[in-house]
Order: sequence, then C-alpha cells, then structure tokens
Amino acid sequence: MRNADLFVHKWKIIESERKIWEGEVPRAYNISVLETPDGSTVVANVSSETQLSSFKVEEGRDKWRTCCHAAVSCCQQMMSEPQPAGYCPSTWDGWQCWPATPPDVEAKRPCPPYVYFGKPSSCPKMATKQCTFRGTWYSIPERDGGFREWSNYSSCGDPDKISSRLYVHITAYSISVAALLPALCIFMSYKQLRVHRITLHKHLFISLLFEATSVITLKLLQLHRKDVIEKNPAWCIGLNLLTKYTSLSNYMWYLCEGYYLHKLLASAFAEQNSLVIFYLIGWVFPLLPLSIYVGVRGYWRGNKNCWILPMDDLEWIINLPPLLALLINILFVVNIIRILVGIMRAPNANEPTQYRKAVLSHIRW
Repeated sequence: MRNADLFVHKWKIIESERKIWEGEVPRAYNISVLETPDGSTVVANVSSETQLSSFKVEEGRDKWRTCCHAAVSCCQQMMSEPQPAGYCPSTWDGWQCWPATPPDVEAKRPCPPYVYFGKPSSCPKMATKQCTFRGTWYSIPERDGGFREWSNYSSCGDPDKISSRLYVHITAYSISVAALLPALCIFMSYKQLRVHRITLHKHLFISLLFEATSVITLKLLQLHRKDVIEKNPAWCIGLNLLTKYTSLSNYMWYLCEGYYLHKLLASAFAEQNSLVIFYLIGWVFPLLPLSIYVGVRGYWRGNKNCWILPMDDLEWIINLPPLLALLINILFVVNIIRILVGIMRAPNANEPTQYRKAVLSHIRW
C-alpha cells in the first residue's frame, strides 16, 4: 500500500510470501504488506485518498477488517456450495456476498454496516443486484471497453433526506427566478435606469437567473432521471459545468459592483466611461478557472455521473476565485467606509450631499 504514513507508527511494511495456483502448480511471490501491532498482516491495493484516510482511526480500520472477514467467509462459502446450473453464480462484489440467483430475478441483501463511513442508517436498507434472463449478473461498461458486474447500493444512503434537500434547493431557486424576472423587466423598461450602475445590476441579475435555471434543471435530473446521470451524456456534463460557470460569474459581478463603487469614491466621484473591464471580469474571467478544472478533471480524474460528485482538491480550482472575490470586496468595503467617514468629518461636508446620497443608494443595492 502506498502512503503508509496514514497508519499508526507501530504498523510497519514487511515482505510476505503469497501463493497462487496455475492449474495444479503453486507459485510463490513476495509482496509488501503492513504488519499490525498484534503481528497480523494487512494487504491492500488502494489509490483513493478517501479510502486511505479511513485507516487513520481505529473505527475505520475495524470496518476494513470486518469487510475482509466477510470476503473470506464468502470465498469459503462459494467453494463449499454447489452452483446451480443456469443461475447467476454466487459472487463477492467488493462489499458483500451475493448468493446464486435464478435468472431474471433481482437479488436483495441488507446493506452491510461497513459501507457507511459515518453513522449507519437507523432503518434497514437493502442493496440490489440484477440477475439477467441469461443467467449472468448485470454489468456496466468500463472506459477500457470491458465490463464489470454492478450492484446497486444507492438505497444504502438516505434517499428521503437527499430528495428533501433537492426539493428545498429547487424551491429556493424557483423563488429567485420569480423575483429576478420582474426586476429585470423593470430595469430594461425605463430609459432613466439605463446608467452604468443599473447596468451592473442587470448583469448580476442575469447571471443569478442563469445559475438558478441551470441548477433547477440539474436537480430535477437528479430527482427524476437518475438513468441519465448514470449514462453520463456530454450535454449533462455541460449542464453541470454551466452551473459552475454561472456561480463563478455571480461572484465576479459582486466583485464588479464593489470595484465600481470603490472607484467612484476613490476617483473623486468620476463617472466610469466604459464597462468593458467589468464585462471581462464578470463574463470572461470565469472561463479561465473553469477551463483548468475541465482539463484536469477530464484528463486525470475520469468521466462519470455528469461530474456531479465533487473531487475534493480539484474543487478548489472553482472555489478559490469566489473566496478571493469576497476578500477583495471586504477590503473595498473597509476602504469605502474610511472614505465616507472622512467625507462626513470634513469641514465642508454639506457640499457633496448629492454624492453621498448616490453612494448610499448604491450600497443599498
């Protein structure tokens, strides 16, 4: 196992002999295993950082031991029991043992407690595995062109709670759409509102509207078309990337609002002549981190489930720009307050009254 530092220092890597049988002839070979403090050995071939981190605590190690014992029992059971002709054969799917099953029957097994890397579900959950009419287990295609047997453990989660959260998200974003549409209509209907400040508001509202509609569509797919998520079509990946792009764009337009107000005050209330720089920040810049994310995830991390599941460290490519935008806006706000306090305390503070009103109205937006 690589990254042995995740284990307690008392665990050590040793050489161990294993045997395999080629026909009737055994062949010995050496492998690296981990020796526990009690003298037993653990061998594994794991590349997932999430799985590796589960070995850090005794609870995680105990779950792995339980899983390994279940695998050994399954192997012994398969070797000792005859396999009925025409049935899907008994098998170990990596999590638990499935008995021989008649053709065209869906086998069901309780979700084992070690599939949960947290608190197990309080209610019994059942995993399923489909035996096809040909007497073979249902398989899904792999990227290398091969196939692997597939078991459905999605019910081992808490689908009711997940569905409720998705409905809450859809409801919240629907309310946003209902509020944004009339606001945009008002902004676009009156010539008096065609000023730079309102233009920035319009683009921010448009980005919010795009994000809300794309998120609603994606959540509806997760609720009602899980088969589409599993098939992983290109348009589904594009929809997920659109939600990320519009979310990035939201934060960039927030930054544009703060930058505009700060420039208005810091430059003696000089009006902005062109909004090109704001368009570049709000609509073009988000394409840069998104392109890096697409390139890295598409090349190194595989392509499945419409990229809905986050990839831990890769998500920082998307999350870092919004954090920086918020930090810069905080600095803008601090400096704006400093400037306003200076104006209020000035001897001729009554002169720029109209400017202070304009600034306060912008802050309210």
